[in-house]
Amino acid sequence: MAGLGLVIRALRHGLLAPAERAGLFPTRHYVGLALDALEADDLEAAARAIETAARRRDGGPRLALAREQAVFRVRMAAQAHR
Repeated sequence: MAGLGLVIRALRHGLLAPAERAGLFPTRHYVGLALDALEADDLEAAARAIETAARRRDGGPRLALAREQAVFRVRMAAQAHR
């Protein structure tokens, strides 16, 4: 099983990365990436994923929730630096 996960990860980062950057995956994929990035406190990756999802125009409430969470995290980070 670990070998299969490694192969899938290699395919995703090697072969599918250009398709992911081009925005060819479903919106829910990018919303999931944004939420994962927010969980890891990677605001830049979350912003990129939200921008890509927003370009697809069919994000719905999950995209709105991810956007609100990103804004909240940025505001909290700004307050922490004051």
